[in-house]
Amino acid sequence: MKDLTKDSITLHVLTMAAPAAITMLVQAAHQIITLYFVSRIGADAVAGVSAAGTMGFIVAALTQVVNVGTAALVAHSAGRKDLRDISVLLHQALGLGLVCALATVCIVGGLAPIYMSALSKESTVVEQGVGFLWWISPGFAVLFPMTALMATLRGMGVVKAPMLIFTLTIILDALFAAVLIPGRGFIPAMGVEGAGLATTLSFTIGLILMLVYFRRTERDIVIRRELLAPLLAIWRRIVAVGSPAAAELVLMFMSMAMVYLVIRDQGASTQAGFGIGFRVLQVVILPGLSVTLAAVPIAGQNFGAGNTARVLEVFKTTTILSSIIMLITTLLVHLYPQALLSLFTTDDASAATATSFLRIISWTLVAQGLVYTCAFMFQALGNTMPALMSAAARFVVFSIPALWLSWQPGFHTDQVWYLWTASIAVQAIVSLWLIQVEFKRKLHPTPPRESNNPTSSTNPSSSYVPDSRRHIDPTKTL
Repeated sequence: MKDLTKDSITLHVLTMAAPAAITMLVQAAHQIITLYFVSRIGADAVAGVSAAGTMGFIVAALTQVVNVGTAALVAHSAGRKDLRDISVLLHQALGLGLVCALATVCIVGGLAPIYMSALSKESTVVEQGVGFLWWISPGFAVLFPMTALMATLRGMGVVKAPMLIFTLTIILDALFAAVLIPGRGFIPAMGVEGAGLATTLSFTIGLILMLVYFRRTERDIVIRRELLAPLLAIWRRIVAVGSPAAAELVLMFMSMAMVYLVIRDQGASTQAGFGIGFRVLQVVILPGLSVTLAAVPIAGQNFGAGNTARVLEVFKTTTILSSIIMLITTLLVHLYPQALLSLFTTDDASAATATSFLRIISWTLVAQGLVYTCAFMFQALGNTMPALMSAAARFVVFSIPALWLSWQPGFHTDQVWYLWTASIAVQAIVSLWLIQVEFKRKLHPTPPRESNNPTSSTNPSSSYVPDSRRHIDPTKTL
């Protein structure tokens, strides 16, 4: 466990952001490689995989329940140096993750045909998307226990080794995709189904490696099957912190689905162009996003330890660093969108849609950095409801006008991108206001706790307050 309640905040942010940035860049490279091979199949394949990929937002939302809730509560316990609490949280997060994994396989596999039919009128696009979802659904399931382990380590301030394992997982995914999609040697070409299978295989290997690492390095926290039995009080604590963050991703998914709904009559090329543009957008925001990710363990541990001034310093530092990075990225994307898209465009119509999307949306990157910074600070403070409120404001501002515009004569997709830009600006303003309210409500000028005495005082967090002065039995409710 790494103590983040001491030393330079800026140094902690940069140290934790570096492995996160590397991992996300590798993940972006994987998406690029996969999209490259899928784009060789044709526009229908790109449109099918892109539309089906929006189902990943639902899966990501479920993993957020485990990820956000576990990381935040573990960070608070780590700030108090309470290993018993961390052990209980880990086991309960794993148990909750296994239940979510089973539900994911059933839901994604069962609803794939209905879901794809709702997003596209073209049978070939629907067929490609369904095949992709069926093969990737086991990989989605494996992601849950893997997330529980990574969230626990992140809350403890350990990010380097888990990120390296996850990076290796992504590299394997890209390698498998490069073989399975086009076919190599005696392996037949599987097309988009190969992309789904590649993810399933790589995530399975990643989970095995994560379990081996945890067992060998975190010897004070032993994973035991008997401790996986549900403790509903702990599940409720994890879900209470994680579910608003999950709902926030659901709203993002609904916004994506809304885009596909309003452009569904524009043809496969338009859908493919949006899918490509959105994937590239996800890549270019990663450097700025990696800085904001550091806010959760650093601010969370200091909040658990009662170090109010350091919590505020985390917010200031991550805001400044992410804004600078996002501003530089904005200029690069706005000036050179074609360079970012050159590998993926399959026809002129797709290229035009993707280029227009990137040029317009690039003006929102600084605002997105502010939104992410606030969202991760809410997680660190153990209250993710304000982030959900700002996401809901964005969804309302975007979805209703988008539907209305799509029904008007002379409708053009650029109108959707401008509306999306305005909705992100609204979300940033609401987020900044709500984080100030949360700071006034939860942060009080109290002296820092003695880090070597975890029983000296109580936890300032209203979301998780175990009594660390008595023995904690992991088989009973905290």
